[in-house]
Amino acid sequence: MTVSAPRSDSARSRSAGRLGAARTRRGIGFSLAAVLVLVSLAGFVDTWRQATVVSRAGRAAQAAGNYEDARFLVTLAHAERVRALRDPGDVVAAVRHQDLAARFVAVLNGTRSIDPGRAPAVALVLRDETVYLGLTGQFFTLTAAGQTSAALTLHTDRIGPLEQRMLDQLGVLTGNSRAESDAAHRELSRQSRLLRLGAPVVLCAGLLLLGLFALMTRSFRRTVENQAAYDPLTGLPNRTRFQSRCGRLLTAADGTPMEPAVLLLDLDEFKQVNDTLGHHVGDQLLVQVAARLLDAVRAQDSVARLGGDEFALLIADGGQVTATQVAERITENLRQPFVLDGVTLDIEASIGIAVAADGDDVLTLVRRADTAMYVAKRYRLGHAHYTEEQDDNTMTRLTLLSDLRRALDGDEFELHYQPKIALDTGQLIGVEALTRWRHPTRGLLYPDAFIAATESSNLCYPFTVHVLEKALRHTRAWADRGVRLPVAVNVSTRCLLDNRLPEAVAALLHSCGVPAELLCLEITEGSIMANPEQALDILGRIRALGVMTSIDDFGTGYSSMAYLKLLPVDELKIDRSFVSNVATDPTNAMLVQSTIDLGHNLGLSVTAEGVEDAETLAVLRALSCDVAQGYYFARPLTPEALGTWMAARKTGGVAVG
Repeated sequence: MTVSAPRSDSARSRSAGRLGAARTRRGIGFSLAAVLVLVSLAGFVDTWRQATVVSRAGRAAQAAGNYEDARFLVTLAHAERVRALRDPGDVVAAVRHQDLAARFVAVLNGTRSIDPGRAPAVALVLRDETVYLGLTGQFFTLTAAGQTSAALTLHTDRIGPLEQRMLDQLGVLTGNSRAESDAAHRELSRQSRLLRLGAPVVLCAGLLLLGLFALMTRSFRRTVENQAAYDPLTGLPNRTRFQSRCGRLLTAADGTPMEPAVLLLDLDEFKQVNDTLGHHVGDQLLVQVAARLLDAVRAQDSVARLGGDEFALLIADGGQVTATQVAERITENLRQPFVLDGVTLDIEASIGIAVAADGDDVLTLVRRADTAMYVAKRYRLGHAHYTEEQDDNTMTRLTLLSDLRRALDGDEFELHYQPKIALDTGQLIGVEALTRWRHPTRGLLYPDAFIAATESSNLCYPFTVHVLEKALRHTRAWADRGVRLPVAVNVSTRCLLDNRLPEAVAALLHSCGVPAELLCLEITEGSIMANPEQALDILGRIRALGVMTSIDDFGTGYSSMAYLKLLPVDELKIDRSFVSNVATDPTNAMLVQSTIDLGHNLGLSVTAEGVEDAETLAVLRALSCDVAQGYYFARPLTPEALGTWMAARKTGGVAVG
């Protein structure tokens, strides 16, 4: 008994202990559960707070990117106006400028929902944009009218300051947004540290939540950083990252033989792809182009998309040789057809290459590559290397175009006339008008000093009309003195394919009072083959007026016989390169004979140019050539000198062979 009682007490004691332990465990369990709930709730609250910060950082970063894009669009618009000043003949510059302006407005309007706090500041920028559009519209109207000086003044005095104010405003918006993004990132980092320090290390759930949140934070941060540094469409580095890489490479290469290079690439006719097949096809094309560019470079080189259809390649070393090899590989890669939505496209690109020298900065190198790319595009070279002469030529050409506009306004052009002689009778049957420029400081200039610049600019049409009017007024003056003398005027490819030409010719014939049969328009084979259908249509409309037409420099181009027999022309003119040695070169004599036979079989008159001696004249007569002109008869003469020459022939003072 004495033993049993303590056992019973001991059992109760142990039972009470077990109950207490159970209660303790339950309490601990409830406490742990409560702690887990609290930790989970705290984690949820903290996660929600951090998600809010992440969202704010993302919006701020996106807004900053949009403001930076808007600044870049303003810079591109500035470049388009500069390009319009350099090449007023670029008729699509205004269209590109309007497209940039539309994209600028769309970017800023889209930013309002992302960054509502700065909507009033954005509204101020858009208000300036409205004024800016009006001024730039005036600018392109002036350049289209050939008033480059007025356009330059407007560009410098009004557009430039307004443009700078917009850039400054956008710079402030960009800086504020980036500051907000940085502050959000700092807050994000601080909260992450607090969460890691405060969460009970014994609570696996808390650790898992913390780890998951940290992963989410890092992932989102990487996403934000990638969005700020990479093109979302192609995955290539964007302009900012490209410039950063290029700057680091130039710094590292200074004073070494590395010779890094920048290649700028622009797709030819990309706008037509977008306009014809849609932007989704254009986007697919850009993605495929990016892949082919990556395939053309080495591991140490970089490819970036600067925007639109413009790409940049950073060649780490190797100088001009390696850069050329890369350009050739790119050309070969792009030569393969692209298949997009079942449509096969052939795409070409223009590539500008600039090799860095010691001390060059990023902007200088990119500008040089852009200049070379413009040369490659203009002359369809595929790729071109930058040279200092390209910058000089640009300035020289701008000066020449400015002088040409002044010359048109100041009537500085004059016409000299070369007689055309019928070989069967020796009679004067017409003249060819040849333009000379009486430059106020450079003296008398021949066509090779200015015609190329005229034909590549929007001066081509007014220049041609000016020459036609001057030639017809001389023809009218000769007719008034009793001399019925047909005149031939050369017409360039650009003017031949201009739908306004037939109406302009008709108006000039009427205003000058000259019969249509006294005017002959001379065109080249190349101008016909540039667009045969258009050439046939315009020539037909000119012939319908009664105006004569002639193919000049025949034999130097690539005429199609199928088109030749359809052309409404009256005369073939054999180029002087075949005529000059026809008396001594049997091969040339055979070619001239074949051309004369071809012309006669087609019912055309045949004229030989460049006759300079009696032997050549005798051979041409023997070959049954119809008409000749050249120094043997007379050099090009002023209208007054031509009158003296004609008078001398009537009195027997001038021999014609």
